[in-house]
Amino acid sequence: MKQYFIIDGQQYEVTYNEEGNCIGAVRLNDGKALSIEEIIEIDNNCKSIFAAYNGFYKVNTSGFGVTTATFFNPITKEIFSKVVWDIDNDGVKEANKELYLMPICDVAKKMYLRHLGQVQVGDEVEIFKGRKMVGEIKKVVRFREWSKSGTYGNVGRTYAIFSDGTSVNVENCRLV
Repeated sequence: MKQYFIIDGQQYEVTYNEEGNCIGAVRLNDGKALSIEEIIEIDNNCKSIFAAYNGFYKVNTSGFGVTTATFFNPITKEIFSKVVWDIDNDGVKEANKELYLMPICDVAKKMYLRHLGQVQVGDEVEIFKGRKMVGEIKKVVRFREWSKSGTYGNVGRTYAIFSDGTSVNVENCRLV
């Protein structure tokens, strides 16, 4: 059986035998086969800190009475959602207790948001629409919210502020 894990931004393919013991691991970023010591360290980290569900990492939760979790596999780019907690259904609670308690993996969440095309702090973006800076590539430092109340209701925009101090509406940017 093979499972995929992310540790410190590195992607690993770990192979297990029928008893569930780790028998091999390959770092997918550069294709390097790992030593026995590195395999043991990755196996211990994967089982404790970065628990994965068949290669999928928990990247988001939503809801209260019925809680849904979103899972993302950074290798295959697959996404699925699953009900992990239902206050009225004890069967769902017991069956998905591990998934409900699984922590959200920050590295996988960042990869998930990038897969969806959402601009984040630290990303390089190309400005493809606007008046002055069209075609420029800049690095996002932070975001600023802008809103205004008017006769047509509230209007809100999010602006990306770049390292040189300029800002542009996020809707006018795309990831490079």
